[in-house]
Amino acid sequence: MNSTRIFALILLLGSAACNTADQSKPLSHNEETQLANIRLTGLDHQVIDLGKYKGKTLFINFWATWCKPCITEMPSIANAQDILRNEEIVFLLASDESLEQIAEFRENRDFKFNYVRIENSEDLNIQALPT
Repeated sequence: MNSTRIFALILLLGSAACNTADQSKPLSHNEETQLANIRLTGLDHQVIDLGKYKGKTLFINFWATWCKPCITEMPSIANAQDILRNEEIVFLLASDESLEQIAEFRENRDFKFNYVRIENSEDLNIQALPT
């Protein structure tokens, strides 16, 4: 495995290790409520039901097409997605920009991400990008 892939895996695993919650326990009511508060729409204009991912790990990255740090980190996210492709992990890249802006960005990049639109980033208190 090359050093870039090892670094991406370490970053992903390190951030997961920071979560001290016992992953074997079901989500608490508060955690389920927080997850239920995230409203996402696919580029096909369909509302995404996050409940369909129950039992899987969700990696949701909040980004913007104009955010240079967001774009800079995309290769490492792509590497992590590739390394973990056989795991029960769903990668979603969520922007609050229009579906058209997100789709145009996707068309001009080689990343194979599941791009989505976050409908309520203000409600989630997202204050910086990438998050």
